[in-house]
Amino acid sequence: MEALATELQVDPAMPGLLSVCCLAAACQPWAILRVREGWKEQLSLYGVAVAPPGERKSPCLSALEWPLLHYEGERMRREAGEVKANQSARKILEGQLSKAEQAAASGKAGTEQAMSLARELADFEDIYPFRMVLDDATPEKLTDEMARQRGCMAVVSSEAGTFDTMMGRYSDKVNLDIYLKSYTGDPVRVDRVGRAGCQIDNPRLSLILTAQPDALADVVQNKQARGRGLPARFLYVVCQSKLGFREPSPPPAPA
Repeated sequence: MEALATELQVDPAMPGLLSVCCLAAACQPWAILRVREGWKEQLSLYGVAVAPPGERKSPCLSALEWPLLHYEGERMRREAGEVKANQSARKILEGQLSKAEQAAASGKAGTEQAMSLARELADFEDIYPFRMVLDDATPEKLTDEMARQRGCMAVVSSEAGTFDTMMGRYSDKVNLDIYLKSYTGDPVRVDRVGRAGCQIDNPRLSLILTAQPDALADVVQNKQARGRGLPARFLYVVCQSKLGFREPSPPPAPA
């Protein structure tokens, strides 16, 4: 991380914290930490590097996020055929069920077949395109995507949009449940009027963010966020400015 800090001429605390959070995002689907008997912790981390404008937050985060995005892209390409075949299988099954139901409703033979197809469709397991990283997503979209990805997701953002979304930018109310429960792995149950609900037994979320001081202050000073313990879940680094002290031609970080 010192090499990246030197190349970008940023406070080493910035890549230091963000790299640990990216590592947590990569490991959280596969492992848990056993502190002692009866005490387990999942590997999800919430981290934010705080720095004023012009401190190269975006290039630093992009360099550390790249392995996650590369892995995500490779899996999406590798599994694209399987996902498409799964989607076709569902459509075929739905079409067969529709025809069988119509035949049964008209008094023709087919009631048993319709019941059998209905049970098969109820047990059908959907396969979704693999996602590992989201950026600016509403709590509702984040919840749905985590349910599709067996409970795991990372939100990576170099802007304050994630904090704005938490505070209700797209809604008239603050919705913090998915962020609070995913930190400790508490089960998530969502029921919606007019939309399918979702269930996540063991949500695991990593938040990897950079922000300007004013944007962070809006969250830390928010009465509802503080009252429910959201700011206390984050690791923070307040980065020392390098403006006026940067080397003009620093050595590049090793590939």
